[in-house]
Amino acid sequence: MKIRWLEKNVSLRLLRREIEGFFEREQFKIYSEEFDSGVIFSATKMVDENRLTVNVKVEGEPADFSVEVECRRLRESLYMFGQLLSLVGLGGLFVRELNLQDVYEKLERNFLAFLDATVSNLVGSAASSDYPD
Repeated sequence: MKIRWLEKNVSLRLLRREIEGFFEREQFKIYSEEFDSGVIFSATKMVDENRLTVNVKVEGEPADFSVEVECRRLRESLYMFGQLLSLVGLGGLFVRELNLQDVYEKLERNFLAFLDATVSNLVGSAASSDYPD
């Protein structure tokens, strides 16, 4: 999911710091890589022997920036074959995948709510912070 903000004048340096803080509070290990127009975060954590990975890309300028969030999605084909998997004894695998998908969806909802509140709090922060962002 990609969200774009216009004319908010948000310090992207502060936004990046807040995003890192969110994932640290959620006990993720965070890796980041900067590029010309932004940064990509990869946050990982183990949950019930499953590795959760969330990728976040922040790019743009204070007055025109976007944040793209990428969480794992359960393939539609797995939904279609769920009953078949149960018949051949792989129902437990299907249930585990559904539970993992629920974890991802909850994490994505929480992150998007956090992101909305954070951007609202940081409106105008680029003007008061040191440039370049």
